[in-house]
Amino acid sequence: MSDEVPTQAPSVPRNHRPGGLLIEETVSTLQIVARGRRNVGTSAFLVLWVIAWLTSEVLGPSRFFPPGTSPLKVAIIWYLFWTPGGLLAICALLWSLAGWEHIRVEPASLSLKRSIFGLGRLRIYDAARIRDLRLYGRTAAVNFRKPALIGGGQLAFNYGASVVRFVDTVTDTEAEALLARIRARLKVARGLFS
Repeated sequence: MSDEVPTQAPSVPRNHRPGGLLIEETVSTLQIVARGRRNVGTSAFLVLWVIAWLTSEVLGPSRFFPPGTSPLKVAIIWYLFWTPGGLLAICALLWSLAGWEHIRVEPASLSLKRSIFGLGRLRIYDAARIRDLRLYGRTAAVNFRKPALIGGGQLAFNYGASVVRFVDTVTDTEAEALLARIRARLKVARGLFS
C-alpha cells in the first residue's frame, strides 16, 4: 500500500467537463487522462463512410468496373488501396467514440498511451532525453497543424529526431497549466526546457 496521497490539481479542475480531463497527483507521479477528440459531424461522416466501405468490400471491385477489365489486376489495386483507407476510417471512428489518452509523469520518465476500449500501445520516454517541452498548436478557428482524426496534441517535445505530441482535447489555459506541472514533475536541469 502506498503512502502517497492523491491531491487535486488547483489550476486544472479534476473533472472540468463531463468525461473530459481527469488529473490525479501523488507525491511522485502526475497522471492525466483525457478523452480523444469528439466531433459529431466527423463521426457521422465516418459512419456513412464505413457503411459504404463495407458494402464495396463485400461486393468487390467486379461490380464497379466494366466487363473486359482484368479482374485480378483490378482486385489487387482495389484491395491494396481501398482496404487500408477503410481500416483507417474505422480506427478514426472508434477513436472519436471511445478513445482515451493516458499520460503518466514521473521524475525520470513520461509515458503516453492512446487507447481505444483499453487497447493501445504504451510508450515510455526517458526524461533525460526529452528536449523542448512546449505548447505546440494554439486553438484557432482553423488549425491545420492538428490532425483531423487521431492523435496530435496541444503539448509537444522533441525526442531524438521526432516530435511527440500529446493532450489534444484541452483549452489553451489548461494546456499551459499542464505544461507547467509536467515540467515541474520531470525535475530535469533548468536549461533543458525552453
